[in-house]
Amino acid sequence: MRLVVLVALAAAFCACASAQESPEENSPEAQARAQQGALRLAQIQWRWGPRMNGPGVSVTLKETSRKSAGKETVVFYRIMTSGLPKDKIYELLLTSFDLQPKPITQGLILDESGQVLDGPNDPLDLGLIAGKGEPKRFSLVSEDGQAKAFFYVTPFPVRGADQGCSIEELLLTQNAEAVLIEGSGFAPGSAVHMKAFSETELHEADLKADTSGDVSTVLLPFVKGKTDGTGKVTFATPACSPSVTYQWGLHSFQNQ
Repeated sequence: MRLVVLVALAAAFCACASAQESPEENSPEAQARAQQGALRLAQIQWRWGPRMNGPGVSVTLKETSRKSAGKETVVFYRIMTSGLPKDKIYELLLTSFDLQPKPITQGLILDESGQVLDGPNDPLDLGLIAGKGEPKRFSLVSEDGQAKAFFYVTPFPVRGADQGCSIEELLLTQNAEAVLIEGSGFAPGSAVHMKAFSETELHEADLKADTSGDVSTVLLPFVKGKTDGTGKVTFATPACSPSVTYQWGLHSFQNQ
């Protein structure tokens, strides 16, 4: 096992790689490629939203209802914007695990409050089906390409909390070959000790919260000889120690 601490986009990401199935896959070159790929995915997820939006541009989602669709649950949201021009027509796109933006719906407009509408006095009801820990990444782009907003929502979050601190697991790939672990609520600049279990394997690292009290870690939890497993991560400080448990592997992803 190797622990590599990488710094990018003003946030400290720890890319922790587990053993793979073959000597070739477990070579230093393969490990480096896996870590670089995981870091790239983490950077995209970490930036998605306010860090990508222009000055004064923001998006919030309000959950309005949940409905059963067979064995799955559809979660509905209304979209509120701020700072976008209200005289433009917009398109909504979804960027999933493959990182290829796909159009969802076109011809959208904004009312005076900034709410996204399908037409006059017709609020858009965005219905989502997702797996646990799956972030749904969206972009709202005007037809002329001059106005853009980026936002994401996790309909079924995987979280833990302790004494005002929180921790959350976000899927970077569908089967959790790479996951982003985000923590918040820590003292700004404080030392945070990470313990990351994957089945019987343990990775430890000393991280540092940023000026907002946030800390992020990238994990590659797959274990040699196993196709599925359980991961557990704890961010520990003298003040709090939130933990989160998640599933990884070929059979781990299921729409809720």
